[in-house]
Amino acid sequence: SCTCIETGQRVPVDEVKRAVVVGKEGPGGWLELREKYGGLVKPNIVFFGEQLPARFFEAAEDDLPEAEAMIVMGTSLKVEPFASLVGRVSRQCPRLLVNRELVGEGDPMLKTLGLLDPRYILHGDDAN
Repeated sequence: SCTCIETGQRVPVDEVKRAVVVGKEGPGGWLELREKYGGLVKPNIVFFGEQLPARFFEAAEDDLPEAEAMIVMGTSLKVEPFASLVGRVSRQCPRLLVNRELVGEGDPMLKTLGLLDPRYILHGDDAN
């Protein structure tokens, strides 16, 4: 889903897809979309550098101690708050790290998994 960040009005995804195809100007483009909804429209995701919603922190506090498994994907585990999430599940909780690049040997995930060499971590197809 998408929302106008100035007005909070929900915007149908089909209209945003059309604006992506049309571009800035033209029927159904970004300028028309901005005018129709009263401001900048963006997908309902958190971009790098944006503040995470309070719900994220509430869910982490409530759910992680009870997790039965943890899958961590696409992170070097160097940026908070994600870097510390692996340590917030129980010691018995199995964890899987999937990342295209090697994570550092000093990474807490490696210590948690008991690995001595980051090459033991699952990599993407083109990591050979």
